[in-house]
Amino acid sequence: MFIGSFLLVKRDHPGLTKADLLKRMRLTPLRGIDWVWSIAGFLSVGIFTWLFIWIGERFITGFSPSPSFMHMDPLTPDTRWILFVWVPMFFFNILGEELYWRGYLFPRMLGRFGKYTWLVHGSGWMIFHLAFGWNLLFTLLPIIFIQCWVVQKTGNTWSGIVIHGLVNGIGFLTVAFGLLG
Repeated sequence: MFIGSFLLVKRDHPGLTKADLLKRMRLTPLRGIDWVWSIAGFLSVGIFTWLFIWIGERFITGFSPSPSFMHMDPLTPDTRWILFVWVPMFFFNILGEELYWRGYLFPRMLGRFGKYTWLVHGSGWMIFHLAFGWNLLFTLLPIIFIQCWVVQKTGNTWSGIVIHGLVNGIGFLTVAFGLLG
C-alpha cells in the first residue's frame, strides 16, 4: 500500500513534481492547530474505544475486543526480538494504510461527497476492516470515524498518521510489555 499509493497518484497525475505529489496527498507539515486536532482526536479515540469495550463486555454476550487469531502474550526476554521486526512492519502498515486511504482515496472522494466525505470514507474503511470480525469492528468504530473526521477537518493526511500511529503503537507496546492484556 505504501508504494502503491504514490504510484496511483502518479498514474492519475503524470508529471507531478515531488512537491505537487506531496500536496496532492495532503502531506503538508502539521500546523499548530493540526496538532491540537490530532491530539484531541487521539484522546477522543482512546476515551470512546474504552467506552465501546466497556459496553461490549457488559452488554454483548461473548464479546472480546480482539479476534481470537490476534491473541498476544506479553514479550519475554526470549521474544523481545519481535520489537525489531515490529518497527518496520508498524511503519509500513500505518504509513501504507494512511497514504492509501487518507492520501490517495480521501482527496478523490472530497469532490463527490463534500462535508460528508469523512462519513462515507469511514464507512469504506470500516468495510476494509470487516475481515477482522464484528468484535474488533465494534471496538474500531471510534478510530474509524473520529480519525476520518479529524483528517477532513485539518485537510492533512499527517493527522491520520499521527492518530493511527499513536493508537496502534501504544496499543501494541502496552500488550507487548504486559501492561494490558
